[in-house]
Amino acid sequence: MKSAASWPEPFDRHGTWWKPSAPDHKVGGRLVCTPSDGVRLFTAAVWLEPDVNDDGPSVIVGVAEGSHWTLVGCQRFGQGIGEEFHVSYALDGIEQTADEDLAFDEIRLGFDRAWSIVSLGPRGPRQLDTPSVALSADVGAGVTIELRSELVDRGSTAEGDFEFRDRLVFVGRTAVPEAFPDLRQSVLGPLQNLMTLALQRGATLNHCEVAGPSTTTKSAAGEDRKCATVYWQPFGNPDSSERGVTFPAVRLPIEPPEFQTFMSRWFGQHEALRLPIGLRVADLVSGPTFASTRFLLVAQALEALHRRLYPDETNEKAIDARKAALASIDSQHHETLERLLSHAHEPTFRQRVRQLAREGEPEVGQIVGPLLKPAIKAIVDARNDVTHWSADREEPRGLHLVALRMVADALFDVVLFKRVGVTDDVVRCHRPSHLQYWLTRGLAE
Repeated sequence: MKSAASWPEPFDRHGTWWKPSAPDHKVGGRLVCTPSDGVRLFTAAVWLEPDVNDDGPSVIVGVAEGSHWTLVGCQRFGQGIGEEFHVSYALDGIEQTADEDLAFDEIRLGFDRAWSIVSLGPRGPRQLDTPSVALSADVGAGVTIELRSELVDRGSTAEGDFEFRDRLVFVGRTAVPEAFPDLRQSVLGPLQNLMTLALQRGATLNHCEVAGPSTTTKSAAGEDRKCATVYWQPFGNPDSSERGVTFPAVRLPIEPPEFQTFMSRWFGQHEALRLPIGLRVADLVSGPTFASTRFLLVAQALEALHRRLYPDETNEKAIDARKAALASIDSQHHETLERLLSHAHEPTFRQRVRQLAREGEPEVGQIVGPLLKPAIKAIVDARNDVTHWSADREEPRGLHLVALRMVADALFDVVLFKRVGVTDDVVRCHRPSHLQYWLTRGLAE
């Protein structure tokens, strides 16, 4: 299998472009890719003007600097001398004619700092004979995940020495070919969130390739299956050296049975907990935000996590109070009060956080220490003060919110990874002595 090059730096490539339905009408233009704006196409003329009753070309193909490109989901953004198109995703190395023809059953992903979450190191010049990493797991729904290391040629030095690097690659395969957005959701999403939580920072992709029926050509000599590099918006996340941890929150097992167990559990939990996990990692991938916003994100994540883990929990005292209230009022107010009290049976936020803390023991207690009980009370009170603002009450802020967010982050991660089956690294990652120091100061403030 031939493989396209890894992701380059942001690029600006000149080429010739056309609509698949009008191959004789070609126009020059620039394909530009940047982390901030994603993929855009600027044409030199209006030859790609949409047809009647057409919002614009969904697919544009072309050749730029000797390479075939397929641009999918193209939306016209502006028009002047030429046109500007925002591209949903771009494939380097293949040429197709329509959206429905694009199908892939393999995606290859590389992440910066990936070696830090396995208990192995990359091979060096003296380890060329060392076996490469080769692990595989069936994670359900016809999806398999492989973790492998491969040597990448970096050319030769001025002295003529051979240079290489050992790259750690995730390979996801599906039993049924899928469109790239579906493949991105089913494979890339869970892996990127795993890397984000493991590193406690935005997981930056350093390459992404796809392969499948749309990258395979047939001839008398047989099939030629290629990989095509794919770009979209965004194609990377912030990865600041000021964020993240010294020790990862989780390390991937390197024994085949343990790797199978871990990956299948992670993908199963991710499918069930997609929203709370998204809330938890939002702050890690979006850059710095205000203390109250960051605290509220993780508070919402805890509530969403509890709702999915304990969907049948109820508040019995509130149920009895609702029955008594509805029985005591006249009929003209009954419907209004019943509507306002329709969620009275749900556990309070305090009940939810306490139950998560009980599930997270003893690891949560190891991280937070003797201040766990007052910290939980402070999390609930601070969340209520932020969401139920009142002019006559002082809004929590500063170090108080920062310390409580650290506790809530640790609680979420412990509960999540405890269900996956690993917690030792989570405790180490959240640095108990560090957290307890700031919590003591935050509660005092």
